[in-house]
Amino acid sequence: MRKHDSFHLSVSLPLQEKPFLNDSCYSYFTNLLPEAKVLTALSRKLGIAEEDKFSLLRAIGGDCAGAVSLYPPDVDYPGPNDYKYEPFSEKDLAEKITELGINPLLAAEERRLSLAGGMEKLPVYIKDHRIYLPLNGAPTTHIIKTPVKDLQGVVTNEAYCMSLAKNWGFDVPDVDILKVRDLWLYAVRRYDRKIEEKGIVRLVGILHISSKVLYSFYHQNFDRNYLVTAKYRVYYTQI
Repeated sequence: MRKHDSFHLSVSLPLQEKPFLNDSCYSYFTNLLPEAKVLTALSRKLGIAEEDKFSLLRAIGGDCAGAVSLYPPDVDYPGPNDYKYEPFSEKDLAEKITELGINPLLAAEERRLSLAGGMEKLPVYIKDHRIYLPLNGAPTTHIIKTPVKDLQGVVTNEAYCMSLAKNWGFDVPDVDILKVRDLWLYAVRRYDRKIEEKGIVRLVGILHISSKVLYSFYHQNFDRNYLVTAKYRVYYTQI
């Protein structure tokens, strides 16, 4: 706690030696997890009850929003020298994306990836128009969202709205539409990640959660407790 690079997770979770036992702690960590049918599928795949949020985070919380990574105390935390990215053929990647409905965030592969929200999605690393999957806690650069079965045109609609916002001068992430085999995917650059010459920087300020809170955030419509300060903790991985 006394290290120079220590930081608080949110204004409701400041640095302190005593444990947090109130609802703010539970709500913060709960909202690092997916929601709705994605959470249900994740629970079934891992054999962990939906209500047991901390056991779910123990299973998949290696790379969460911001610079938050959760590991059991008996596990060595991987560093930049451990990071790897796994290339895939288009065929294999399409199969993995197709299976996200029953294997959310590829949880069965123990990649330990977590994203909030109720849509099927996957954090990936994209370089030179090629998609890689992370290993050993490696940070990702983009989030891929898949088409929604019951809602036609979600991919093109999201890409259009974000492109329109950028043309109007709003500060929004870069987006793209990718095709993997017969799948059309929506790819958005993570704005809690930053690419520099030495590698990928994880941002401490959990901007994804701060943005999400402006819409609908678990059981609450708006809670200022989740707006965090914009600091940086730098984890580099060679790219």
